[in-house]
Amino acid sequence: MTLPADWITHLQKTPLPVRAEVHRRLTAVLQRDEIDQGELVGWLRRDPGACGFVMGSAARVQRAKQRDAPHSLDHALSLLGDTWSRQQIPKLPILEETITDELQLAGYLVAVARSLHAARHAESWLVELRDTSYEIVVVATLLHNFVELALWRDAPDIMRSALIQVREHQTDTLGHAVGNAY
Repeated sequence: MTLPADWITHLQKTPLPVRAEVHRRLTAVLQRDEIDQGELVGWLRRDPGACGFVMGSAARVQRAKQRDAPHSLDHALSLLGDTWSRQQIPKLPILEETITDELQLAGYLVAVARSLHAARHAESWLVELRDTSYEIVVVATLLHNFVELALWRDAPDIMRSALIQVREHQTDTLGHAVGNAY
């Protein structure tokens, strides 16, 4: 599958799917009379697609106002407001309903797991250093695999080809392999 020429615009307009369990928990938190911001942030941090959606939405709002992008999920949510969260987050597509091909879904889930694993390590490392600004690094780590996730969603053939190149030692990194396949 080839990517459309306007793929970046497509990525901005089409949120990545969120795992069903995370989607269910986010929706439950948002249906309460009072939103527990800490719990909401905790569930958003469990899915790179959900995290990317909130951070990207807040960044676009800030860019339109010629302001700096949000530095954390909590900051992004406060910029967007409870009404936005209640209306927009439940509309996120659910992974298990969006990607039904088993190989494509498996690749997507591996990329999600890698992102979450890296975020946990980054958080542990920064907490150990007593760095109180760890949230920005954790969010950046979650978003690190955003393009890989988007490729698994939009161009799984490119990702499969790239994985084959890496496994057969034709290239050293997945990024180079994607570039070769694309």
